[in-house]
Amino acid sequence: MNGVEIKHSGQIVFFLFLFFTFTLSCHSQSDTAFYLSPVKLTPLSFIKEAKECYKKSGMELTMFDDFPADWVKPKDVNDLLYLIHSKTKCSCFVSPLSSYIPFNDYADAGGYAIAFINSYRKKEKISFGLYYCPKTNEKASSEIIEWILSMLPY
Repeated sequence: MNGVEIKHSGQIVFFLFLFFTFTLSCHSQSDTAFYLSPVKLTPLSFIKEAKECYKKSGMELTMFDDFPADWVKPKDVNDLLYLIHSKTKCSCFVSPLSSYIPFNDYADAGGYAIAFINSYRKKEKISFGLYYCPKTNEKASSEIIEWILSMLPY
């Protein structure tokens, strides 16, 4: 290879990186930023975006993993409880920093609901890392229901 071929192959790699970064992310047109921000979403609107993105393109939901510490509010938990058994397909969460794109995978609405409720009940900040494709899980759903029942007065 000579210097010209190396330069062109580097340009091709860079072009492909830009192409995949700017065409494979998916979010509503109402957001003016290129990537969604959890700060602008609630847990339910996050799940709605992930559902719509999957229906629209089957691609991932691209955003930075910068969820606020108290992102899930008590009022969100009640609404999320209705979704913990949902197997509705959603897009996976993928950080723009990830080198992996889960083309053949998907998340469940219930998987996200479980993750958000567990964040609230364990008082842990949500962190999905570079990519996250949660699925509905009967054991985790049962633990959440037991937790809710344990708070009810008898």
